[in-house]
Amino acid sequence: MNLFTALILCAIGASSSTESQVSVGKAQRLVVSSGEGDIHVRAVRDNKVKVVAHPYPGNEQCTATAKIENKDVVVRIEGGPMGGTCHADVDVFMPASLELNLKAVHGTLYASGVHANVTLHIEQGNVVLGGKIPVLDATLDNGSMSANGLMGDATVTLNGGNAQLWFEAPRAHVQLDVKRGNITVTAPVSAANIQANLMRGQINASVDSAAAGAAFSVDGTIEQGNLTVRSSKK
Repeated sequence: MNLFTALILCAIGASSSTESQVSVGKAQRLVVSSGEGDIHVRAVRDNKVKVVAHPYPGNEQCTATAKIENKDVVVRIEGGPMGGTCHADVDVFMPASLELNLKAVHGTLYASGVHANVTLHIEQGNVVLGGKIPVLDATLDNGSMSANGLMGDATVTLNGGNAQLWFEAPRAHVQLDVKRGNITVTAPVSAANIQANLMRGQINASVDSAAAGAAFSVDGTIEQGNLTVRSSKK
């Protein structure tokens, strides 16, 4: 084997992928646990969950599994070097109606076409969500989030970074717990009940922010950062 052939085979091995799929059956939620790398979640017209892992060089032993556990479809990306964290980009294809529960160590989450509740925890990275999301519960230790298509309540814990929340529904409650970062809330309303406790920073509102009893409300605590509430009504 000459050097050129060896390099080609090495490159092919480094870019190899692993996949797994399972029928959803009566499962109600998709639970994804990943290490380091980007995660792409796409809603499809199918009753199966398919996951494909694309390991980084040096992580070729990483494997992707999808299994039914109780009422969950559980996706795991495992097998990092020396039993450690797996470094891989992951594609997940899922029915739009499955709730999504995701935890990742480091990377960017892209989720599109989701029509169910979303719960996520990202230790370090970014989140881009889209769909028709009834309830959002998001925790970011360090990163940024852009969530579009919110149809109901949202709970956001932000330990460092920024978040943009785009609501399509005029009736919702936003609960914030921000240690450090900026939050922008956009909704189709002209009035909102804003009761957020701001320790250091500013609250900027282009809506009537003292509308007691308003269908749209924002409260919680912001230790350091800015809160912006604006209307998408034209």
